[in-house]
Amino acid sequence: MRTLAVIKFMTRLGTFLAFGLLTCCSSRDNRPLLDKYPHLKEKIGQIQKTPKGRYFKLLISSDSTCKIEWGNKDQKKQSHRDYHFRLADRILFKSEDESFLTLKSDTTVKDDCFEIICPLYNTNEFILVTKCE
Repeated sequence: MRTLAVIKFMTRLGTFLAFGLLTCCSSRDNRPLLDKYPHLKEKIGQIQKTPKGRYFKLLISSDSTCKIEWGNKDQKKQSHRDYHFRLADRILFKSEDESFLTLKSDTTVKDDCFEIICPLYNTNEFILVTKCE
């Protein structure tokens, strides 16, 4: 049963992420679209520090998407994926350990969340689908 629920959620998340990727393929100015996300406007480019001295920040990637930059005083990494403004607006710090910085976001689907695992010593972030706590 749990496997079926995960498959259904992944299908919904995939559709939602695909919508975000499709909307990034035009050459519109991003300011009008950003106006729909006033909280995100404040977060773009702002360094958000973690308790262990690491950071993450959102950077505009296209007219409707952001990338995530993260790191510490010695290094910085940038996400390979683009995150639609709708998802990026909800990205928050969750936790960290010696090797990873974990961010979380909800998907607007009831009880569905995902975590973005940002490794400090590797190049690619990855997504872990979870139930909201």
